Amino acid sequence: MNRRQFVAGCVGLLLGGAASSTDDLEEAWELLSGESRAVTAADLDGVWLAGDRILRASETVPPAELLEALQLHLGVLETVHASSDSLKRQLLSIRGLGTVLAAQKLFQLGRPRDQIRHLDLAFDLSKEAGDLELRSIVLALRGREVWSSLEQDPAAADDRKALAYVEAAARILPRNADPQIRTHVRAGRAEFHAAVGDLGSCVVDLEAARELILRHGPFRSGSGLHAPHDLMELDAMAASCGALLGHPRMAQDGIDAAGRALEAMPAEWASWRATIMADEGAGYSRLGEADVAALRLLEALHLADRAGSKHNRARVANHRRRYLAGVSTASVRMLDEALGQGV
Repeated sequence: MNRRQFVAGCVGLLLGGAASSTDDLEEAWELLSGESRAVTAADLDGVWLAGDRILRASETVPPAELLEALQLHLGVLETVHASSDSLKRQLLSIRGLGTVLAAQKLFQLGRPRDQIRHLDLAFDLSKEAGDLELRSIVLALRGREVWSSLEQDPAAADDRKALAYVEAAARILPRNADPQIRTHVRAGRAEFHAAVGDLGSCVVDLEAARELILRHGPFRSGSGLHAPHDLMELDAMAASCGALLGHPRMAQDGIDAAGRALEAMPAEWASWRATIMADEGAGYSRLGEADVAALRLLEALHLADRAGSKHNRARVANHRRRYLAGVSTASVRMLDEALGQGV
């Protein structure tokens, strides 16, 4: 399926499959963007299907192409109106979730200002919709944005500010919230606890996330929105925690977790795999194995560049500065040369 067919398919799902070919795209757009178009309860199923198709493609379609589909999807939703207050709130939530995913794609493309603008819009939509689950997701991602966007300048990183965002996300999340969102918040908070050196809180959150997955999961995979979906992805996040904490035992546990995740993860999930490889390299550096660490980071860098995931290139560069500072072996110099070449 080429890019135009993919975008057309997404719009087609909004019409219940009527626009299944590229030739139908223009007609579909006109039908959905007319001033008289009002969303009914029956229409919402089609709207959810369109968003679901985009979410499921998020691990295999390049970020730039997926962003194009998302922008079209969101553009259509902005032109329609709901036939009741209840449907209006649901439509606002759907727009908010789509805007969050667009923010994640912008992050992957190295466009932090546009990412923040989309997260701010999603937050406003969550308030207008009265959707605490969506608001919690946005706050958690704002914490990750604070943490990740500063990878370009580690000296300016504010791990505690990032943790404060995800703490706020956890506070407002209802007790009966979707278990997948609860898992997302707990696992994400575990990483931030690791970043500030709080081993106990990190372990508590990882175990809570594991229990939620065992009790309610595995959750739908491939959405790219509410990771971790299963124990494989939780292992990947545990690997990041191990590298951040730096204790040799935790670092080795993180390397083992990364290995399990990579073995189970589909080969086409290139961006996710690059993230895990980078954290695996960081773990090896914590064990004093600089050459192994540099080679693993180099492998992650090559995979990130092939996937077009600029955020993972930044992650590799940050790990180089943080964990291999002052090291100048042949392998590290090879890594530096590759980082200097740019994408």
